[in-house]
Amino acid sequence: TTALKATLSALRRPAPHFQRAINLRYDLDDAAYIAAYVPTPNAGRAIASLLEATRPDSVHRAALLYGPYGSGKSLLAVMLAAMLSRAPGAKEALTVVAARLRNLTPEIAALVEKQLRAGTRLLPVVLSGDEGDLGSTLLRGLTRALLRVGLGDIRPRTHYRAALETIAMWQHNFPETYDRLDDLLCVGQGTGATRIRNVADLQQGLEAGDNIAYDTFLRLYPQLTAGAAFNSHYGQSVVEAYRETVATLRAETDYEGVVILWDEFGRFLEARAGEPFGREAALLQEFAEFANHSGETQIHLILITHKIINGYALGLPTDYEKEWARIAERFIPLDVSGDPLVAYRLIAEALIATDTAAWQAYLDTRRDLFNRLLGQVIEQRLFPTLDAEQVWQWIIVGAYPLHPLTVYALPRLSNQVAQNERTLFTFLAGDEAGTLSEHLAAIPLSGPPRWVRLDALYDYFADAMRTNVGPGGLHTLWTMADYALKKVTADDGLSRQLIKSLAIFLAVADGTLRPTTSALAFALGEDLETVEATLRYLSRRKVALRNRSDDTWQFSIGSSVDIEAEVQARLDRRPPTAIQLRRLLEQNLPPDFYRARRYNQQYGMTRYFQGVYRLPRDLADVDWEAHLKAQDYADGQIVYVLAQNAVDLETARDAASRTEARRVLFVIPRRPLLYEEPLRELLALTDLKNDPAFKAQDERVEAELDFYIKDVTTRLRRALSPLLDPHQADADWYYRGRRWTRFPVDSPGRVMHLLADICREVFPLTPVLHNEMLNVRHPSTQQVRAAERVMDGLLTD
Repeated sequence: TTALKATLSALRRPAPHFQRAINLRYDLDDAAYIAAYVPTPNAGRAIASLLEATRPDSVHRAALLYGPYGSGKSLLAVMLAAMLSRAPGAKEALTVVAARLRNLTPEIAALVEKQLRAGTRLLPVVLSGDEGDLGSTLLRGLTRALLRVGLGDIRPRTHYRAALETIAMWQHNFPETYDRLDDLLCVGQGTGATRIRNVADLQQGLEAGDNIAYDTFLRLYPQLTAGAAFNSHYGQSVVEAYRETVATLRAETDYEGVVILWDEFGRFLEARAGEPFGREAALLQEFAEFANHSGETQIHLILITHKIINGYALGLPTDYEKEWARIAERFIPLDVSGDPLVAYRLIAEALIATDTAAWQAYLDTRRDLFNRLLGQVIEQRLFPTLDAEQVWQWIIVGAYPLHPLTVYALPRLSNQVAQNERTLFTFLAGDEAGTLSEHLAAIPLSGPPRWVRLDALYDYFADAMRTNVGPGGLHTLWTMADYALKKVTADDGLSRQLIKSLAIFLAVADGTLRPTTSALAFALGEDLETVEATLRYLSRRKVALRNRSDDTWQFSIGSSVDIEAEVQARLDRRPPTAIQLRRLLEQNLPPDFYRARRYNQQYGMTRYFQGVYRLPRDLADVDWEAHLKAQDYADGQIVYVLAQNAVDLETARDAASRTEARRVLFVIPRRPLLYEEPLRELLALTDLKNDPAFKAQDERVEAELDFYIKDVTTRLRRALSPLLDPHQADADWYYRGRRWTRFPVDSPGRVMHLLADICREVFPLTPVLHNEMLNVRHPSTQQVRAAERVMDGLLTD
């Protein structure tokens, strides 16, 4: 008891309604769970779609609710069952859900309120997982549903036919059982013995739909089958059984149809994905079509899975995938994946204070530290859709002791791994190793706050990441993180914490959360210098690589070769010439060509300007017209000048100002370009990539070279973007000795506009010939001769 009171678990614990996962079979009509449901935007749209399907003329009654484990699908199904059945005991709870929907989408809330007042009432048929073959499962579920609401005595025509077919089967296959039935009736053991004296009387009564005859058969059946209960759907078509049952419900009750809610249907599919041409798949498709066309006799089929139907066939033969795709077409897919914004609220609601006054006192004495963290979160722009008050209530205080980065990553990681053993809810409310409860019991109440950081998420979700082997899965990332952990000692706590944190960063990486050095320092709560030193150590250990283009880090199962040292050695031995660098640049990052679009549209042809790189010293004393005539394809050139310093810029501007060529444009950056260092590095890396002896040193070298080449190419592209990207408007365009000023050249469209003006000036007499056969680069001999005859005729007539 003393130990318990000394830790944070004395003040914080998971809320009761987060203590276990929802089970659709057992939690049906549970008002407390329904009242706790917080609809997401995706769920709201799914609710609206399912309510629209209750219209008598709807043909969209087969639906697939899909979303990762932990996204609230089962709780949504519980709420749907209560709403569609208008369960009296859940009315107040459903009103609470409607109020939440009103804040989310008033139109959807209005549909829910209309349903609760006087909407179509449907009987929920609840199924879960793989309960056996499809037909039997659907029939058993229907029987359970009728018994659950006290309608076990509903007897559609199919029940009487099943009894008749059973008697006929006995007569032909088990004559002793048939004779035994006749004997029991003759001695008066059946109800209404004066009316039913033999099998013929019993069959006549069943054919007429007589209840006494059916009760008699039910009473005698166990005596003839060693105590077995009669299957009232024996031998009947599932479709016919549902049609007849719903017709009887509509005639005798206020139910207007049934809604089948099949939770964990993915387990059924996983067991049968390799059999798309079998009886089960055919029946699933038939029943979905039957539901879609059930009309006023409403039958709704709602399957609940953690991915779309086609996803269960990935990796199977193409014919199988196509067959499952055809089945999937019968279902309306409704994505109910959780919204991270709602997840933040759920996380805050998952933790409650056991002693409100003591909890507030704990916060008050540490307010400065919490405020400092709030400032860091706002500076990092982790939650841009939340204002400062919401960040404080939901993230800083509401989710404590979870670190803000943990709050950010938890719903996204849970969505990624999609394992029902490891979800957002099991982490928050479970009591096994690695869950939040364990951390609460380990954080002392005395001293400064301690946060549950990203490495704790890795520890809990690592096994789920390891088994996440599907397309886009996290298995490869786990493999690299595990390799990195094995490369550092067990007592190197900071390195191990950094590796685990980097793994979570990469698992949920997006435009907001990027594994920069500063972000990793924030995740670990360490100063920047310490984290930088640790990352350099991991880089030397060949388990982490830095993307110099954006200062982010990633894992690497590195080679035994020091590539950076080898690059420098090659550059020292053979310094590249300027012409080598320019040619490499043209080969790896060629400048765009531009068409004179408006001119081409007007004249029905294609004129374009080729892009080339030139150094400032290469611009002097060039006969550009002769140069263009030597190029027998382009109508002009755009010369991108590679200026690296102030002298280069002055040289380039002077040369452009003295050039009167009519078909040449010069693009000169306004500031020096820092491109030579990454270009030199790219040259050395390319040489190493083309060196078989170098790559033979280690089989991992080639993949590592690819990383370095990709990174340096990104840096090179960024260095040249002021020159090559018109959107940046960071370069001057020169034409015929003057800087272009008629309109700003700040987009590709403006470049094409400029070229069209030039072409109208240079090529004003171009004939307008809208003929594709003429407008080709390599016309055939016959095309050339035909064109010559046309030209001769035009010019001599």
